[in-house]
Amino acid sequence: METKEDQATEALPSGAPLPGDFWQAMSFDELAAAQGVGPITNIDALVGTWPGEANDGFEESIHRLRRANIRAA
Repeated sequence: METKEDQATEALPSGAPLPGDFWQAMSFDELAAAQGVGPITNIDALVGTWPGEANDGFEESIHRLRRANIRAA
């Protein structure tokens, strides 16, 4: 049976070693530090409609259809 290490080394150039911690998962804090990101400071960035566009009613239409579907069931 092939291991993850065997599969991964096949994709690497011949003789290229995998780092010792290749299969170790990073914590969220370590991953954020590695990617250079931090906590969100503006919650509005996560909600709302497409940037610059007015609310076109799409979300409300979906909610209305779902409510109607639940009542019909």
